[in-house]
Amino acid sequence: MWRVALHQMRSSAGRLGAAALAIVLGSAFVATTLLAGATVEATTHNTMAAGYAEADLVIGSNGMSLDQVHELGQVDGVAAANPVSRAFIDLHAGDRSEWAMMGPVPSDARLSVPTLTDGALPEVEGQVAVVADLAQRLGAGIGDEITLTWEDPADLDDGAEPTEHERTVQVVGLLEAPSSFFAMAQQVLTDAATFEAWDRTGGAADRLHFTEAVVLMSGDADLAQVRTGLEESLPGLTVQTVTERAEDMAAEFTGDGMLTALGLAFAAVALAVAALVIANTFTVLIAQRTRTLALLRCVGASRAQIRRSVLLEAAALGLLAAAVGLGLAVAVVAGGLNLLAGANDEVPLDTTVHLSPGIVAATLLTGLIVTVGACAIPARLATRVAPLAALQPVEGKPERRAGRARIAPAIGSLVTGAALLAGAVVLSAGAGEGSDAVFLALGIGVLGGLLSLLGLLTGAMFIVPALIRLGGRLLGRSVPARIATANAVRNPRRTGATASALMIGVALVAMMSTGALTAQESLSRNLDERFGVDLTMSVGHNGAEPSRGQVQVLADHPGISETVLLEQAVVELRSARTGTDTTEFVGAVAEGSLEQVVRDADLAGGIPERTIVLPRSYHDWYGLEDGDEVTLTAQDGTEVSLRVHLSGIPGTALVPPEVLAELDESAQITTAWARFADGADELDVVREVQAALTDLQAASPGDPTAWLGGSGVERAGYQEVISTLLTIVVALLGVSVVIALVGVANTLSLSVLERRRESATLRALGLSRGRLRGMLAAEAVLISFAGAVIGIVAGVAYGWAGSTVMLAGLGDVTLMVPWRDLALVLAGALVAGLAASVLPARSAVRDAPVVALAGP
Repeated sequence: MWRVALHQMRSSAGRLGAAALAIVLGSAFVATTLLAGATVEATTHNTMAAGYAEADLVIGSNGMSLDQVHELGQVDGVAAANPVSRAFIDLHAGDRSEWAMMGPVPSDARLSVPTLTDGALPEVEGQVAVVADLAQRLGAGIGDEITLTWEDPADLDDGAEPTEHERTVQVVGLLEAPSSFFAMAQQVLTDAATFEAWDRTGGAADRLHFTEAVVLMSGDADLAQVRTGLEESLPGLTVQTVTERAEDMAAEFTGDGMLTALGLAFAAVALAVAALVIANTFTVLIAQRTRTLALLRCVGASRAQIRRSVLLEAAALGLLAAAVGLGLAVAVVAGGLNLLAGANDEVPLDTTVHLSPGIVAATLLTGLIVTVGACAIPARLATRVAPLAALQPVEGKPERRAGRARIAPAIGSLVTGAALLAGAVVLSAGAGEGSDAVFLALGIGVLGGLLSLLGLLTGAMFIVPALIRLGGRLLGRSVPARIATANAVRNPRRTGATASALMIGVALVAMMSTGALTAQESLSRNLDERFGVDLTMSVGHNGAEPSRGQVQVLADHPGISETVLLEQAVVELRSARTGTDTTEFVGAVAEGSLEQVVRDADLAGGIPERTIVLPRSYHDWYGLEDGDEVTLTAQDGTEVSLRVHLSGIPGTALVPPEVLAELDESAQITTAWARFADGADELDVVREVQAALTDLQAASPGDPTAWLGGSGVERAGYQEVISTLLTIVVALLGVSVVIALVGVANTLSLSVLERRRESATLRALGLSRGRLRGMLAAEAVLISFAGAVIGIVAGVAYGWAGSTVMLAGLGDVTLMVPWRDLALVLAGALVAGLAASVLPARSAVRDAPVVALAGP
């Protein structure tokens, strides 16, 4: 039967082409999804791990001293250990100055985040290497001297003015910092002695500056033993590999794997939809070959042989088509990654196509299993037809009733699936950030989606004719339109099967478009809450006030839309519930509109009366909660009681202006906040503003040194990664649409073959070729209309449910409807239906009526 199967494939290659194309695209969809997942994983790791260079382990702590970091380097199996420094110092070169992040030269070059581009790294005391663009702004080059200035924060604890320390050093090298938003690379690398001098004058001997350190293991060291040795060396340490740390960092802004789970959910549903489309197409195709199979029965083939020949043919077709689909996926992913990498220089997108044996096996097995599974029922049904009956012409038989027995199962599946979807939404809403509960809700939601989809497919023969009759009224009362409407609803089973192919594809498109838009909007809102201020400019808390020129630099830059000035005072903050007692800088708006600058929607109406707005980090540091009562005590003893509101503001606590006036009437302006303009390149804005401030410093030497902070660049980096990942997911939509259109075109073509006698009869009665084409076109458009409407409604519902489940851990989910995309999908489905009727119409009008009436 193998030879018979191959002969049948060669003799009917044309008819198998559409089914093979569907399998190619379905397999390519699977492979593309898997390859994209591998790329996402690699990109996430590269992006988050960029700040740790080639380190093997990352050490986390509530605080470590430099001496304790050195102790980590003495643990057996450790080749080098260095602190991850976030120290800011003031650099002076002539009349120019800037704030910059400083760190020590790593004891091993593999631990250096910035790379040396010119000169040498510091080797002796009094040498530094500086990032090239920073050196250019300062007007310093290799061999020039610059001055490092820093303050002793310990003096603030005693209420005194900070002691200023300075050291003159020589620039011996230029560095290039990584472009990743998340690298947090030092801009100045100092020699070990200079860095230790900063550490020793940083306050009391027990002051702990570092929350992270990186470790490089020796070549023959055992990971488990080194971990144990590090954990035993200092209490309270967390020891992670760079991969583990990168995964934790990614989870912080993706909602503990929510974005990955969202992509996997879409991929799982897309795979199921692709399988259903292929099964529908192949089922109709095999049904058209019943006569050929029956001829084999006539010459002595047994039923088992007939079934085996069909399954062998399906297996060969599935494997060959899947192999082509794999190659297509590799080409698409390779081209797409190169395009994305060129368009997103700031995100280190991994452009390697990660084609593993597992992906190859999964793709080939998918093509094989889906094709053989799709042919199992048609092959079994073909063997049940009596040989002589099978030799009869195959004609579509009109049905008087649309299978009333299917109503109850269809409604049952639809209702059960909807209930499971609702249950998944409720379960995820109550799960908070518990990943196990979210994945349980995901499983329930996928099951509910498949059940409801099954209900829609089963009930399509009832829903589609009703929508077709509605669409027929819109087409008018012309003869082709009336005949097309009558033909489309005459056989509800066939019409429902034809519309289902497009319905499935459109539902997938609508679901993924809705899910992607909802996810992007919800994640952006979450980032707005976490990173409330884009850019901050400060001159320190030692009584200095930014000059009007410095403020004007912010206000005049085209990449900045709004600015606000804050005045600050030093107070004691005390919480009765937690026992918190700490010195804080409290600020209030002096000029500008806070509502126009802060992105947190909770502050859109300003700061409520008798309320203090604190960064969300205060919950982790001091255990403060929304609604807690705290008391602020001014230096003159004035006390004010306020309610706590946690927000995404950076660093400074905020109170209404009248409250700050009670605490300190002489508070000075020390800080400016700014919001990036829509569409601005955040990183370029920061660089240009910093360069303008440095130039201003040279022109006005009396101005204090301003330094830029804020989370806008980091926020933009998160959004850039989110957009990149969502682009990869949404890019898969084209595959599902083409699969659906292949199914529609193939089903319409076979339907026309079944109705050749009917078409010939109409021709004999005087219907022109043009009107026959118009009738078939109207029928295709009506079927496409019905399938598209059902698919859009179902897709939006699935997209909302899936997004709610996936993003529940992030907080409130903003449900969105992509109206433009849905309108394009509907228009595209109608045009596609019209295009799908072209070849079948040509086939219908090709033969003369007498020839066509002679039978197929």
